[in-house]
Amino acid sequence: MYTIFDYVEYYRHLDTADAPWNVMDCLLCSVLAYVPAASFEDEKDIDEFISYSEAYSENMENGLVTQVYELLTLIKGSIRYGNMRVSNFINLRSDKTQFGAVTFRVGKNVTVSYKGTDYALIGWIENMRGAYQYPTATHSLAISYLDNVSLYPDDVLYVCGHSKGGNLAMAACMEAASSLFDRIKKIYNFDGPGFRKDEYDQVKFALMAEKLTTIVPTDSVVGVP
Repeated sequence: MYTIFDYVEYYRHLDTADAPWNVMDCLLCSVLAYVPAASFEDEKDIDEFISYSEAYSENMENGLVTQVYELLTLIKGSIRYGNMRVSNFINLRSDKTQFGAVTFRVGKNVTVSYKGTDYALIGWIENMRGAYQYPTATHSLAISYLDNVSLYPDDVLYVCGHSKGGNLAMAACMEAASSLFDRIKKIYNFDGPGFRKDEYDQVKFALMAEKLTTIVPTDSVVGVP
């Protein structure tokens, strides 16, 4: 079975003119949101981002973070991601919530990626709140983050996330103003949980679902329908 590592290895020498930006690139961005680094607002090129991330490489919280650094090594020096710009990286943990997000730009393709739950207890508590509350504090942060993304007139916008991040991506797009929502090309939910019936029954969910692709692996626990 092919993996994200196989994809990056195979396509790293092809730019987006030869192989258009797609779901696998958004999966890569969803994984990179787990870099265990401090927040920053300024824009970094990919080499700067990799160097910045490597300074935090000892913060190996789980197996997924190990894969993050393996992927960073793979994309370093690549043609496909060589012009990538990374900005508005947020890695927040407080007594109320755990939240992460980052924006990637490759040419006209802008990908907003939301981080899933890390090892912090508050992150799991916030997940449980999603079973009876909407929006949660994390949802509100995700909505605000997307609303503040800087776009140029011809940008193509993708919104994605893994696990809780996939749920945040959906919530942010559901609540986006129509002028922003119209600019979103695709929404990718990688093994993320859903919502209460109250949200599923609303028109804004139906509109969001028209742009949504949900990918649930065979061994999923979180994203099982």
